Amino acid sequence: MAVGDSRPYVSALVILDPEGLEAYRRERHVDPAIPLEVLAADPALEAEIRAQIDMANARLANVEQVRAWALVTDAWEPGGDELTPTLKLKRRSIAAKYASKKWVRAAW
Repeated sequence: MAVGDSRPYVSALVILDPEGLEAYRRERHVDPAIPLEVLAADPALEAEIRAQIDMANARLANVEQVRAWALVTDAWEPGGDELTPTLKLKRRSIAAKYASKKWVRAAW
């Protein structure tokens, strides 16, 4: 989810795709029993996310680029705190829930 309202730059909350996470674990021989909360602190995973954000930023105008991001380890389920039953984002709820999240600076 991109966040830009009332901010000097665009930030993003990053949620890992379960299939992509499974592939990451396989490729790097990471034990599937390790919870995402523990894996989120892995510098290799952070570097992979940073590389993906940099690739996406390369296709965007300067003002559109993500300058900071935070990894969310919670699952966002339809009808939950973050998504409506029709998969629309509940932006106010998300902003309140993740306001204290630690942000990582993207490459400028």
